[in-house]
Amino acid sequence: MIENSAKANEVFNTKYFKRIVNWKGHFINAFANIPFMGMGINMEHFININVRMTPAESLSNPDLFM
Repeated sequence: MIENSAKANEVFNTKYFKRIVNWKGHFINAFANIPFMGMGINMEHFININVRMTPAESLSNPDLFM
């Protein structure tokens, strides 16, 4: 996983921009973010699904977070 957005953009532009890429994804896990009482529910990030893509960008982290 690339945490630096400038580096992520550089990698994306070098590897994928204006190219056709075929990936297959494999479900890793899913979990719900249970809010604390009184904090409300952030529906944008209530359910998280992690997917490992083939080819993968990382051997230890999911490639896609939904």
